[in-house]
Amino acid sequence: MTSLLVRILLCSSLLCLAGCDDGSGDPNAQIGANPKLPEIQQYLLPPMHIARIVGWKKDETPTVAQGLQAKAFATGLQHPRSLYVLPNGDVLVVESKAPKGAAIKRPKEIVMGYVESWATSGGDTGPSNRITLLRDTNGDGVPDTQSVFIDHLNSPFGVALVGNDLYV
Repeated sequence: MTSLLVRILLCSSLLCLAGCDDGSGDPNAQIGANPKLPEIQQYLLPPMHIARIVGWKKDETPTVAQGLQAKAFATGLQHPRSLYVLPNGDVLVVESKAPKGAAIKRPKEIVMGYVESWATSGGDTGPSNRITLLRDTNGDGVPDTQSVFIDHLNSPFGVALVGNDLYV
């Protein structure tokens, strides 16, 4: 009886190990000066997975580890891209959206715009291409001030905080 049980366990283990091969071959062949790359695949419409903007519902927060909490620090931001925490605790939020395109668009740009619209909450989302200042003076985790720090920036733009200097 134990011999049969051992054989069953052994066969089950071998079957499980055989299923672990993902078919990618030798990992060493994928690195180095001449890696073996997958064949190029051409698609009329490539497979895409676009994340939809959902946001938090009222009184909804992400699940975090015990003893921690998560809550929205600021709301009403338009396409926030980057956050910079200044030495005094103020937070700069870079908000940007794509510039308006040319009047004549190629078919590729029309399709791209349509596909990208799936990821937005819809329509014009208000002013953007700016830097917003969030200031929490009493340290309660809620900004007391939310104001436009720099406005009407040409998109795309970059922001860098180097020491005490802000470069836009």
